[in-house]
Parts: sequence; structure tokens; C-alpha cells
Amino acid sequence: MSMGWPICQELDATALELPFQNSATSMLILLPNQQKGLANLEQQLAQPEFDLNRIANRLHRQSVTVGLPRFSVFSDGDMIDALKMLGLRQMFTDSSKVTKLLEQTVRVDKILHRAYIAVSELGTVYSHFSDDAKSLPANSKEFVANRPFVFAIRTPNSVLLMDHVKTPWT
Repeated sequence: MSMGWPICQELDATALELPFQNSATSMLILLPNQQKGLANLEQQLAQPEFDLNRIANRLHRQSVTVGLPRFSVFSDGDMIDALKMLGLRQMFTDSSKVTKLLEQTVRVDKILHRAYIAVSELGTVYSHFSDDAKSLPANSKEFVANRPFVFAIRTPNSVLLMDHVKTPWT
């Protein structure tokens, strides 16, 4: 696993990246250094120029004892606005040229993105990816998510899901 130690200074947070087994996908966790630092962290991450790869690329591999709460997140979002921002506009209009789906031209009304992630004592499950829990050396550094934090499921080229855990102690 990779860890940004001691601090991602521009975010006032500590970063931890946990790779999924046999995959380029990982979970990047950003733990604010302040107990009530989640809102500030999310505000910084929302800036258009912010790139999670900038944080992930600075992490280095080391043994870390990790304390994460059990949590699960279900995300259900409409993707139309995001796709329009990427330039896919015509398919949502009456002049759509989408013809490969059916034998006639169709207009797309809705595109939903649904994701589920669960973290438990056994590891993390995201879609079809999983990572089994492993024991680490006693002299490893410690990362304990005992306050609200942000996490992202990502590949080296994209963020698949980003969310937060507000009450990790429950």
C-alpha cells in the first residue's frame, strides 16, 4: 500500500492508497488532519484544477497499519449534465443521430450511474473488485480513520467514484 506521510500539506490531510488485488484500481483515502476538516477538504477537491493523480503520484509504498471503519455507500446519479459538459449534447435532443441501439433513431432521456462500495473487516468490495485483509508488521506506520474522511475509487487515468464518510465511529 502507498502512503503520503506525514501530510499532503496543500490539503491539510494524510493520504493512503490501497490497491485492489490484481487490478490497476485502488482506493485513495484522504483523512483531514483536523477533526472538523472534511468541509474544507471537499471544497479544495471540488476545484476544477485539482487532480487526484497529483496526490497519488507523490505517495510511496510502505507498510502501514490501517484502521478503517466499516461502511457502505450506494451512489445513484444522473450523468446527463456531466456528459453534456464533455460535449455529448446531440444525443439528448430530438435531432439525435443515435441509431445503433435500435433500428430507428433514438433520443437518450436519461443515463444513470450506480455504484456500491462496502468496506468490512474482510476487505473492500467495489463492483467485481475485492481485496483480502492482510496482516502487517508491528513496526509499520499507522493510519486510523477515526474522523470524517474522503475516499475515491480510481485508476491511474480516472476517478470512478468519490464520496465521504461523515461518521466513521458508528
